[in-house]
Amino acid sequence: MADDMAAAIARGAARRLAPEYGNHIEAEVESALSGTQRYDLYEIGILIVAIATLAWDVYTKRRERKEAREVLERAIRTEVRREFGATPQSIRITEIVTMEIMERSESPT
Repeated sequence: MADDMAAAIARGAARRLAPEYGNHIEAEVESALSGTQRYDLYEIGILIVAIATLAWDVYTKRRERKEAREVLERAIRTEVRREFGATPQSIRITEIVTMEIMERSESPT
């Protein structure tokens, strides 16, 4: 994955989701990031990386507009649902990925 921040967000989301999906989730995300996992959106690792990448892209494009946090979060949710649908799994992953993005954007670099 070319974007280091999207990769970091995917890793952070995997850590947060491990209690729900099992500790293997972190390994699956690493596999997806390295390209060794086949592309199948039903694989949780690939889905986390794909959502993190799209969400980070949406965030970086819209943050320059100085939009409120709630507006940015809604934009991320809307784009992810448009791209991946609104399954319980994708909704939960989007929630965690959005938290990761917002926390990272609020902390000093």
